[in-house]
Amino acid sequence: MFLMMLVGLASCQTHTPLATHDALISTSVVQRFGAQSLQWVACGANPLVQCATLLVPADYEANETDTWKLSVARLPAKNTANRLGVLFFNPGGPGLAGVPELTDDPAYWDDLRARYDIVTFDHRGTGTSSPAIACLTDEEKSAIRNQTSAPITVAQIELTRQLGRMHGAKCHQKYGSTMRLFNTKNIARDMDILRMGLRESKISYLGFSYGTYLGASYATLFPEHTHRVVLDSAMNPALNYTQVRHDQAMGMQDSVSRFIADCGKQADCPLPKGQKEGLAVLMQLIANLDQSAYIGADGKVLSGGRALGLIESFMYTPEDGWPQLRRLLASSLRGDYQPFLEAAHSDALMVNPADSPYLSVMCHDLHDSRDTDLPAKLAPLWKEQAPISGAGRAWSLQPCASWPARAKENPKPLQAKGSGPILIVAGQHDPATPIHWARALHQSLANSHLVEWLGDGHIVYGRSGDCGKKVIESFLFAGELPKIGMLCP
Repeated sequence: MFLMMLVGLASCQTHTPLATHDALISTSVVQRFGAQSLQWVACGANPLVQCATLLVPADYEANETDTWKLSVARLPAKNTANRLGVLFFNPGGPGLAGVPELTDDPAYWDDLRARYDIVTFDHRGTGTSSPAIACLTDEEKSAIRNQTSAPITVAQIELTRQLGRMHGAKCHQKYGSTMRLFNTKNIARDMDILRMGLRESKISYLGFSYGTYLGASYATLFPEHTHRVVLDSAMNPALNYTQVRHDQAMGMQDSVSRFIADCGKQADCPLPKGQKEGLAVLMQLIANLDQSAYIGADGKVLSGGRALGLIESFMYTPEDGWPQLRRLLASSLRGDYQPFLEAAHSDALMVNPADSPYLSVMCHDLHDSRDTDLPAKLAPLWKEQAPISGAGRAWSLQPCASWPARAKENPKPLQAKGSGPILIVAGQHDPATPIHWARALHQSLANSHLVEWLGDGHIVYGRSGDCGKKVIESFLFAGELPKIGMLCP
């Protein structure tokens, strides 16, 4: 059915796809898919937002391939007379769908759409694109999320290993050999098919978190098609998954330490004075739930793992996360876990060890060890370095140790030689993408510029005040480059 749709679509086109240069992909595949015309319809609460379906090849390196469908959305520029082109964005993840980010909150893009069409898509495996990765049942997801913060007993360790093996096995059972096709290179290639479908010779780009890895990959594969690129809260593509999780544990520890220090200045702080004392209370709270999870009247579980994940999630946006965490800690330390339970089963819980779309990309792209005993070896070492998150982050490697798909190449620095200018912006106290990742990416990308923000939390644009906003918008609108070593307060 999909192949028939593609043949019919391609045969009626009168437009020639714009040239692209990716040595690994089939030229005939690019020609067929790049010629399509997108059919836009109104979607979402804002009537100006438009949606379409983009057809892409499942396998770019095969001459004959199935067709996959990607959901695409755009918000046209306000000023068509002075329009600069299209601005693609990716919200991060991997696994976050772009379309609902645009349809649900188009006002977020009001300033940037002054001169750009804002364009996004649900990348392969996510959202309403097809296929969308959904490997686990709700019961299996709950089993993973309701574990302890880090296994200690023989039974807990065996359960963690069993659930890690199960996750990869269930994905392989459902998607088979196509698991290898859900990767960043193919997502970047999909972006270029979308560029061709829009009849644009170049795109500008704004990527958040994982979206920085995707943006750097696109600029490396298709440098001649980049106009201006912004990478907000950068990953370092040279790192393997073990290094990523270790660095994130250290970043979380820094953020939690800063939360404790800030808490001591607040009138509603429920923690005792002092860094050591405050951390001990947090860790004891998690340990108590590890030993005996709190179960609500509706059967929902607040395990040590969920509690730790929620604490970590509140580090992403301190402006609202830290006050909320203080309130939840106050009730929990009085013996009332119900508010904590409810938050741990809401959208506030962003740290998700049962995220199949996330693991499908990360375990493939950033593969390293297939040693299933490695998490157990690393956990005590990492706990010494990062007491609150270290052991849990070490055990989060378990699914990747037996994941059914892995990239042919090891992670390596990306250079993007010949690309348009690239602006990297990053917070100095980011729990998810530590600042040294941005510095390393700046060193590897040939045409990059770095601005650091002296703030806490994850993501700069929209959170860093006037300085970060001005730097990004001046770059995208006028190509203005920041001074070397520029810092935003």
